[in-house]
Amino acid sequence: MQYEALEKKLLAAARSHPPGDQVPYAFEQRVLARIRQKPQADALTWWTQWLWRAAVSSLLVTLLAGIWALTPPSQNSAGAYADDFESLVYAGLNELSDSR
Repeated sequence: MQYEALEKKLLAAARSHPPGDQVPYAFEQRVLARIRQKPQADALTWWTQWLWRAAVSSLLVTLLAGIWALTPPSQNSAGAYADDFESLVYAGLNELSDSR
């Protein structure tokens, strides 16, 4: 298709019909009033916005927890917790043996 010829025909047709000088009564006020008008709050819009925010924050928490779970623990902290756990378990057994 010849786009240049079509463009020239359309421009010639537009120039042959100039726009009118008459503007409807109070047109500017109606346009400005529509621009200033606040949009109506829709409950579904609020609900979807909060759900998307919750989804994004949940994804962030999931990613951080996954990274934390995949990092290997340091040897110092694992040994200290193991010793505390062992003494806690045996403390109950020692009390049972002392009472008999």
